[in-house]
Parts: sequence; C-alpha cells; structure tokens
Amino acid sequence: MRRALAAVSEGFAVAGGLVVVVAILVTVVAVVAARLGSPILGHNEIVEMLVGVAIAFFLPWCQVRGANVMVDFFTARAPARVRAALDCVMEIAFTVVVAVLAWRLIVGGIDAHARGRTSMFLLIPQWWGYAPAALAMVLWSLVCAASAVSAARGPALRSAHQIATDEIQ
Repeated sequence: MRRALAAVSEGFAVAGGLVVVVAILVTVVAVVAARLGSPILGHNEIVEMLVGVAIAFFLPWCQVRGANVMVDFFTARAPARVRAALDCVMEIAFTVVVAVLAWRLIVGGIDAHARGRTSMFLLIPQWWGYAPAALAMVLWSLVCAASAVSAARGPALRSAHQIATDEIQ
C-alpha cells in the first residue's frame, strides 16, 4: 500500500512539474504579447489556477519523502523514544489537519460548481482548479494516514522521516 501511494504521489509530482511548465509558457506568451502591443487579458487567472494546482500536486510527494519542515529545537536532545513518540503524535495531528483541508477544498469546489463561480476576465469555471487540487489533497491525506500508521506501528517507534527514507530506498 505504501509503495502504491509513493508511486502515485511521484506521478502527481511529475504532473505538477508539467503544470508549472505550462504556467511558465503562458507567462512567456503573455509577456511577449504585451511587448508586441497585444496584451492577453486575464492570463494571470490561468497562471494562478495552474500554480495552485501544481502546489497541491507536490504536497503528497513531499510527505512521502519526509521533506516537510521540522522544528526540533526543543527536542533535539531528547531520547530517541521520546522523539519518536512526538513524531507519531505529530503525524496523527498532521493527518487530521490535512484531512480537514482536503474536506474543505472539496466543499469549496462543490460550492464553486453549484454557484457557477468563474474567474473575472476569462470566465474560467473555478471548480476546474478545485477538482484536481482536491484529488491531490485526498492523496496527501492518505499518505499522511499511512505515515501515521507506520509511525505508530511496532514496539520501537520510528520517526516519519526514517519511514519515508526506508520506503524510498
């Protein structure tokens, strides 16, 4: 299960990279068009949506890699079991927070679709950005839950970073 989540997360990250490339191309075309005297009205709406989706696509892979920011200033000198227990608690709390974010993003997307919300200039339906981002957030929630289960499993607790590093190798 963890390998499948890691593979899907990596695929999302690659797709996120492609989405960033498209956002860059849209920006370059808009700048060139403006320089030639034909500005593209609302290009920033496309870039904004693409970058938001790309960021959401990167988050599950970041979690798999254990690449989230950790502040261990106060716990760096604590015994390994204490640090591992705190990591486990953090993984559980992080899973709850990410699940709430995913839920609210889904609700927001449904609301945007139901109300027919669109961007200001190009009238792009807003739910077009919500849908792929919500899918990525659900994936992130699953990855977080798997990390929390792994952190809580076994007689000797291991940190989430150790688990992620072991899964990748």
